[in-house]
Amino acid sequence: MLLMGDKNSEEAIDTLKKEMIDEVIARNFGPRALFLLTKTGIRAYTFEGGSGATLKALEKGELTPMN
Repeated sequence: MLLMGDKNSEEAIDTLKKEMIDEVIARNFGPRALFLLTKTGIRAYTFEGGSGATLKALEKGELTPMN
């Protein structure tokens, strides 16, 4: 898990790129975050339910792509 509530959008994207993260999962994405993720080639997925349901959906390839 990576928490970035204290960073602006560009700093958050830079952190993801430095950590070589190419996919992110969140309950929702703001329009600017989704734009920046898409622009940098980082795939974004959303989910319903708690973390257990999310892990099962991830394993089954059932997460909802946002970009």
